[in-house]
Amino acid sequence: MRHGDMYQLPVDDADFDIATLHLVLHYADDPTAVIQEAARAMAPGGRLVIVDFAPHE
Repeated sequence: MRHGDMYQLPVDDADFDIATLHLVLHYADDPTAVIQEAARAMAPGGRLVIVDFAPHE
């Protein structure tokens, strides 16, 4: 587990095999940018798990 800015993760490209965005996207001003940043950190064939039940306003 690592803690960091969801728009600029403190990791290298393709650093993770799996990542989870759990109940955070509804806080993001730009959820698409957050998902793109998570994708940058994913290794080829990696998995991104997104769980978010709150509305995005």
